[in-house]
Amino acid sequence: MATVKREKILHEAEKLAARGKLDAAIREYQRALEQAPNDANTLNRLGDLLVRVNRIPEAIDVYTRIAEHFADDGFFLKSIAIYKKINRLDPQRIEVYERLADLYFKQGLAVEGRQQLLTLADWFLRSKRQDEAVRVYRKLAELEPGNLQTRAKLVDLLVQVGDAAAAGQEIDALGQALLSRKLLDEAVKLYQRTLELHPEDADLVVPCVQALIDARRGTQALELGNRALESAGGGTELRVLMARVMLDAGDTDGARTAVEALPEELRSRPDVAQLLGEILLRNGEVMEAKRYLVPAVDRLTAAGESRRALPLLRRLQRSAPADIDVLERLLRVVDRLGEAEEIGAAETALGDAYFDAGRQEDAVRVYRRVVHRDPSNRHAVQRLEQLGAAPAPAPCR
Repeated sequence: MATVKREKILHEAEKLAARGKLDAAIREYQRALEQAPNDANTLNRLGDLLVRVNRIPEAIDVYTRIAEHFADDGFFLKSIAIYKKINRLDPQRIEVYERLADLYFKQGLAVEGRQQLLTLADWFLRSKRQDEAVRVYRKLAELEPGNLQTRAKLVDLLVQVGDAAAAGQEIDALGQALLSRKLLDEAVKLYQRTLELHPEDADLVVPCVQALIDARRGTQALELGNRALESAGGGTELRVLMARVMLDAGDTDGARTAVEALPEELRSRPDVAQLLGEILLRNGEVMEAKRYLVPAVDRLTAAGESRRALPLLRRLQRSAPADIDVLERLLRVVDRLGEAEEIGAAETALGDAYFDAGRQEDAVRVYRRVVHRDPSNRHAVQRLEQLGAAPAPAPCR
């Protein structure tokens, strides 16, 4: 019975509307909606009539009910169409832009969604509401993290509102994104901006300096790094990196100064000890280099990181080919790593070092290992003969 009554009400509403009696038709549609509040067709008809009699705020309320109903049911395109109608009626309703953006993104229409948010952000900026503009750009950056222009604009806005901490975080995230895309020139400009915002923290530019080094743009790496150090007066990680840059550029004095300015406890870190050791080796200070490199090797091997210890030992051996401490460690490492090609060479070199040092028993033990591994090794056989020892049937480790 209720359904029949509602149909009569709708029929009467349509007749009234056709006769131009719009206010009376509106009342009938409102009566019909009391029985079916979410009927989209009736709501839409009511909204259209309210527009015709210039009752715009009421029409917008009705259209909003329709749009929300469609959105809740997953009919995003229908909801978008209604919100666009609302937008045409009252472009000043700023919440509509954001709602439209959400729906566009849900529908996979990123370009349209972005435009709605940009329009809203522009409105906030013209209204001197920078905080709201920041919020909108943050939202857009979350929706499109790969949109670098949006993130750059967000940095600018954060600077304008005086939120240096948040700007620094955004710069760091944007910088990493630029570097991952190999956009080095843009990254350099951004990190220069970082130094303006955070001159006290030189280490912020480390990723950019490293990327410039990797791209063989050493001059730019030096310029950016030096600027950071001059503005900050510190930056532990940057100093380590800059020392590496200077060493690669042949400036051993500058590299040494940079490393020696670090705290003593930091200089014992394997990578820093390696760097300082390389600097000292290039200056011909082998024993001083050994003071840093050998403990670093021992820490790495004790930690099961023999693969990282091997390059350090190789560098030391090149500078001190007969150093027993170095050769003993080198043999242990290559033996542990199973570096077959290097084991024999390391054994022979260590045997010769023992021989020259008059450590006959040690020399015999190592030469016997060499012969057991390679019976055709005439050098080891002859040395054993000189020492009055015969090759053993098995290696002596």
